[in-house]
Amino acid sequence: MAEFTATVHPRQARKALQRLIPRLRKIMGIRSVVNVPLVSEGEAIGLMDVASDEPFTESDLQRLEAISGQLTTIIERKQAEEEVRNSEERLRVLFELAPDSIYLNDLRGNFVDGNKAAEELIGYKKEELVGHSFLKLKLLPLDQIPKAVALLARNVLGRPTGPDELTLNRKDGGQVPVEIRTFPVKIKGQTLVLGIARDVTERKLAEESLQESEERFRSVAQTAGDAIITVDSRGNIVFWNQAAEIMFGYSVDEAAGKPLTFIMSERFREAHRKALKRVVSTGESRIIGETVGVAGLRKDGSKFPIELSLAAWESKGEGFFTAIIRDITERKRAEGTLHTLNAAAAAIQRAARTSEAVFTAVMEELQILGLTSAIYLLDETRQHYTIHHMTVPTLALAERLLGSKALGYTFSAKQLSINRQILAGETVFIPDIAALWAPVLPAPLRPLVPEATRLLEMPWGIAASLSVKEEIIGFLGVSGGRLTEADVPTVTAFANQMAAALENAHLFEQAQQEITERKRAEEELRHSYGRVERALEGTIHALASALEMRDPYTAGHQRRVARLACAIANEMDLPKEQIEGLRMAGLIHDLGKINIPAEILSKPGRLIKIELGMIQAHSQAGCDVLKGTTEFPWPVAQIVLQHHERMDGSGYPAGLSGDEIMVEARILAVADVVEAMSSHRPYRPTLGLDKALEEISENRGILYDPEVVDVCLKLFTEEGFTFE
Repeated sequence: MAEFTATVHPRQARKALQRLIPRLRKIMGIRSVVNVPLVSEGEAIGLMDVASDEPFTESDLQRLEAISGQLTTIIERKQAEEEVRNSEERLRVLFELAPDSIYLNDLRGNFVDGNKAAEELIGYKKEELVGHSFLKLKLLPLDQIPKAVALLARNVLGRPTGPDELTLNRKDGGQVPVEIRTFPVKIKGQTLVLGIARDVTERKLAEESLQESEERFRSVAQTAGDAIITVDSRGNIVFWNQAAEIMFGYSVDEAAGKPLTFIMSERFREAHRKALKRVVSTGESRIIGETVGVAGLRKDGSKFPIELSLAAWESKGEGFFTAIIRDITERKRAEGTLHTLNAAAAAIQRAARTSEAVFTAVMEELQILGLTSAIYLLDETRQHYTIHHMTVPTLALAERLLGSKALGYTFSAKQLSINRQILAGETVFIPDIAALWAPVLPAPLRPLVPEATRLLEMPWGIAASLSVKEEIIGFLGVSGGRLTEADVPTVTAFANQMAAALENAHLFEQAQQEITERKRAEEELRHSYGRVERALEGTIHALASALEMRDPYTAGHQRRVARLACAIANEMDLPKEQIEGLRMAGLIHDLGKINIPAEILSKPGRLIKIELGMIQAHSQAGCDVLKGTTEFPWPVAQIVLQHHERMDGSGYPAGLSGDEIMVEARILAVADVVEAMSSHRPYRPTLGLDKALEEISENRGILYDPEVVDVCLKLFTEEGFTFE
C-alpha cells in the first residue's frame, strides 16, 4: 500500500483508497471498524484502529478503551525514557565540554566521575581518579589538607561551600591554583559532592603583577628625590612620601588629612581652592598636566621656590590628584651663578693684556659678584705657595690676622691638604675652609682662623687648579655663602678661561718684548689658541655637566652621541677640524633642554601640544645660548640648531631639507636617534639597538642622509662599534 501511494498524486491516492478500502473489507470479511483515540493529559497523542468480522459489543468497546489506556501509558513511559536518555546525553555533553573542571566524589573524598577539563587540570585520566581519594592521590600540599577536610565536613552536613582557593598538585609535579565550589547532590539515592574547580593561574598572575606594580610605585614614590603628594577630591592629603617630609619638615602623621594649601605661601592658597573646586565640579582645569611655579612653605615658616606638576585620576569612583613637587632653589641659584661667572670670564678675556691685568680683573669681577677669592701661585721650586692676589675684604682681614702684608705671604705646599689634587689639575670642593688654612699659618694664629672665616661668611669654598702651557702654576680659591659643591663644574670652567687669559696675556707680553723673535711668538700664539680650544672644551663640559646634573636621566646621552657621531665622521673622511667641531656640538646638542622642566623631559605617556612645543624649541634655545656666551672656532651653534632637521623637510625648527642641512647636523641626527632609541628613558624602557638600526635603515634617504646611515650601519654590524 505504501508503495502504491508513493507512485501517485496524494489527491488521486485518497480517491483510490476510498474505493479500495470497502473492497478490502469485503475480501477480508471485515464487518466492523473502531477508531479508539490515545489520550494523554487531555491531548490526543495517537489513534488505535481495530477491525473485526463481527460487530463490536458494548463489552468489546470497554475492553478496547482499557487497552488504549494501557497502550497510552506504555507510550508515555517510552517517551519519558527517551526524554531521560536525551536529557542525560545533553547533560553528559555539557559535563564533558564545560570549560571548568567538574567532578563528583563521595562523602569520603573518593572520586566518582570527572570531565575532560578536570583531567587536563591535574593531568590524571578519569580511570586513574575514579575510586581513589584526593588524599591517596596526594592532590593537595600538606598544608592545605586541613582546609579541604573542613570543606568536605560541611558537605557531609549538607552545606555547599565556596568559593575557596586551593593549590592542586599535578601529576607532572607542577602546581595549579584553583577556585573551588562544592554542592551536596542526590544521585540515585546516594549523596555525592558536585565540585566545580576553576584554574585561576592567570588571575593570580594578574593580581601578583598588580601588587608588584603597586609596590614598585610605592617604592619609587618613597625613594624619589621629588616630593610626591596625593590629595582627595576635598583637597586633603592621603599620601606623603619621604622626600615631602624632608622638603617641608612635616612627618606623614602631621601631614595626613591636612589640606594641600598648608604647604603653600599664603598668596597662592585662594587660587588653589578655587581651581580645585572648579575641576571637581566641571572637570576643567588649566594646570592639570602642566608644570607651574609657586612658593612653598616649610614647617619653620621659610619660603622657597618650587615647581608643581599635577595629575588627576580616579579609584573606585572617587577622584584624586597627585602632585610632584621639586625644590628649585638650587637650580635657580646655579643658573644665576653660571650666567654671572660666564659674563665675568668674558669681561676678563676682553680686558686683559698682561698677567697682572688678568689677576686684577679676576679679583674685581668676583668681588662684584659678592664672592671672596684669592690667587695662590707656586714658586720655581714648586715647594711653596705665595698669596698673589686677594679680594679687598679678605686682604684686609688677612693683614690684621698676620700683622703684616698678606700679599707675598709664603707657606709650604706640604702643609696644604689639597696640594696633591691641585698638582693633578683638579678642582676641589672644600667643606671646611678653617680646617684647610689653619695648618699653613703660624701656631699662635691658628685658633683665630674659625672666627675669621665666620666674619667673612666663607665656611666652605672651591679651589680650582690654574694651568698655563700645560703646567700647574697655582690655584684660584673662591668661597661665599652662595657656592655649593654643585658649582664645581662652573668654577672649573671659569678657572680654565682665566688660565687661557693668562696664557694669552703672557704671549702678548712676550710678543711686545720679543718682536725680533716673531716666528717664535707666532708658534707660541698657535699653542695659545690650542689652549683656548681646551678652555672652550672645558666650557662645553661644564655646560653639559650642568644640564646632566639637572636631568640625571639623560646623563651620558650627549657623550655617547658625540662618540658615535665622530666615529661616523671618521669613516666618511671628514677633515680633523670639522670632526672636532662635530664632537663639541655633540657634547652639548641638548643644551636647550636646560630651560625645560624635568617633569616634561621624563613624562610618561603622550605630550600635550604646549609640552611638545617646548621640547621642539630646545634646538633654537641651545643655539641662542651658545651664540650669547662663547665664540667657537667651529659652527657649533648652527650644528646644534639643525640636529633635528630631516632630509625630507619634516624636521624642526626651520624645516630644512637635503643639502640645506649641514653635513655635521645630518651626522648628529642619525647618532642622536640611534643612541636615544637604544637607551633607557624614565618614560619608556629601551627599544634596543636592533630597533634603532631598523629605524634609520627604513628611513634612509627619507629622514636621514643615506651615506650617513650606511656608515652607521657598517660601524655596528661589521666593525663592532659600542657606546661603552
